[in-house]
Amino acid sequence: MVVYRLAFEITIPSRFCILSMHSRQSVECSKEDLLAYAAFCREESGMKTAVLDYTSPNSGFYWLPFGKRELQFYNIRHSQRRTGDLSDRST
Repeated sequence: MVVYRLAFEITIPSRFCILSMHSRQSVECSKEDLLAYAAFCREESGMKTAVLDYTSPNSGFYWLPFGKRELQFYNIRHSQRRTGDLSDRST
């Protein structure tokens, strides 16, 4: 089991630890592994967002000077950018 401490604690079961957060090496994963990890992420995100206080004035990250609600938009924009980066790498 790996525990990452960010603004809140995330625990990832060891069976899903295919890459460290700081690793740049490629790791081959089966389709079943990726689907299981996606299901795990959906379940975890559902539980985390159900109890999130969107009215909090702090993002939870000292370098992001805005509240939790704006953090959600920031995260969406960040995800879209990184998805675009991955799309550019595949060509």
